[in-house]
Amino acid sequence: MVKIQKQVTSIPVDFGEFELYFYKSDENIQRLTALQAEFEQVFKSFDKDGEKTFEDLEVIKNQLKFAFDSLFGEGSFNKVYQFANGSTLHALIYFLQAMEGIMKEFNLEEETKAINKYLKV
Repeated sequence: MVKIQKQVTSIPVDFGEFELYFYKSDENIQRLTALQAEFEQVFKSFDKDGEKTFEDLEVIKNQLKFAFDSLFGEGSFNKVYQFANGSTLHALIYFLQAMEGIMKEFNLEEETKAINKYLKV
């Protein structure tokens, strides 16, 4: 008999008061890559003019809402925004921390698979 071991298919993101889960589906991974590129473009456009306005915060807030809700599920942004006490900038910092952590998890998993392959674990 062959036993199949179920793989972990999500990465938890712990906010202390609640957790969000990034599900490692093909669609979500593609979405993550696309969102990273989108955020880079948004930041580049802000750097060009040198002046930040309230409208800039609204653009970032809308981008964050789309990003959180599409990666972690509907309503995720509202939880994070409330956790950030209504601060778009703090919500952005949390988003960047979450993305960094998710990318580290992916790299760690790949390294572990490679090591296990050679160790025949």
